[in-house]
Amino acid sequence: MSSYNFQFKLRAECVVDVDEFTKILNDDGQQYEIKKSVEAPFPDVDVDIACNLDLPQMRCALELVPDGHVMLETLNYANKYTGKRYHNLF
Repeated sequence: MSSYNFQFKLRAECVVDVDEFTKILNDDGQQYEIKKSVEAPFPDVDVDIACNLDLPQMRCALELVPDGHVMLETLNYANKYTGKRYHNLF
């Protein structure tokens, strides 16, 4: 995942949310690498993503995901990720 400018981590409520996000990235012609991790029996998905979008651009893309609020609220650079939700981003 190191051939990209930025590496992020986030959490999603379910894999469908991640799939919606990747569809948005694909429709926009973005290149990225993604790794999804799910720990049964929980539906939450931990996501590692490497891309050339910066943090504000990632937030803009995540805002387009229906019900993608958990991804938006947990998004951070991989080296600063805590998994904690930040409800007041803007």
